[in-house]
Amino acid sequence: MKLSLLSACIALIVIVISAVAGADAEQQSTERVAFYLAEDEPAEGLRKVDELDVSSLPIYLHNTPVLTGKDIAKASVAEDMDRPAIDFELTPAGAEKLAKVSKENLRKKLAILVDGKLIAAPIIHSQLSKHARITGSFGKEEAERLARAIGG
Repeated sequence: MKLSLLSACIALIVIVISAVAGADAEQQSTERVAFYLAEDEPAEGLRKVDELDVSSLPIYLHNTPVLTGKDIAKASVAEDMDRPAIDFELTPAGAEKLAKVSKENLRKKLAILVDGKLIAAPIIHSQLSKHARITGSFGKEEAERLARAIGG
């Protein structure tokens, strides 16, 4: 399924960053995929994740994910400007959560972790809903692996 920028679906375009999550095992979600609100500055109740491949600047995740794999209905590899991308569709409950979170957190980061690794930390630019897209600098094989992990 290809998402058009002009379609009724809102696409989330992100620059993908590869990094290793630096959280304690007991703090990590048991889900393969989790979406967390994130901050640029440390604060009480946040956990640090280093963006090693992008810069030396860390981001700080809220402890509770706003979405998990249970909120994702399906994911697939797509193409965006001749580069691999990952489209995903949320369940009705997931779409409701994302719409609320994105509306309340405009211009804040939403970190995406797959298998405990930070793969993206896009800034929320508009209210999101049922469909989203992750784009970035990964190859087709990596996009396929991420789509399988995100889609369950």
